[in-house]
Amino acid sequence: IAEQPRLLTIVRPTIVESALRRPYPGWLEDLKVADPIILAYAAGMIPRFPANEDARIDLIPVDLVANACVAAAAHPPEDGVRTMHVAGGARNPIRVAELAALVTAYFRERPLAGEDGLPVEVPEWRFASHASVMRTLDRSGRLLRAGRDLVDRVPLPRADRVELRLHREQRRLERLRRH
Repeated sequence: IAEQPRLLTIVRPTIVESALRRPYPGWLEDLKVADPIILAYAAGMIPRFPANEDARIDLIPVDLVANACVAAAAHPPEDGVRTMHVAGGARNPIRVAELAALVTAYFRERPLAGEDGLPVEVPEWRFASHASVMRTLDRSGRLLRAGRDLVDRVPLPRADRVELRLHREQRRLERLRRH
């Protein structure tokens, strides 16, 4: 039996983000690549961002990716495998600093609620090297461990509150390390 040739289209989008138009502007199902970082900034968790502010970043709206998938399915390759890259590329470049300015403006106009229920005031987006951010996270981890050691050894008034605060800060630090 002769084997049928495989007709396959691989769709490779860049960083997929919220919808441009459909189902409505800004729509997003679940968190994607840049979203956790953006939301951590909006929640006041990240004071600095490890990136080169002049670097270009290629984001593509999810509805354009969906359109590319439909087009690829409607027009299979004549033979073999075809790869489609879905990107803004040179037609619509954006620098990291421009993206940061847009994010800052957005969350200043529409702030997230903090743990206390009050709006989080986002700071000016600052850039730092990856090494600098990692040093700060390491130093913070050492300070938290020292604080926990102190609470364990010295009877403090309201030690439960201090322990809870240290625990929250430890969770926050772990979230930052993951992103």
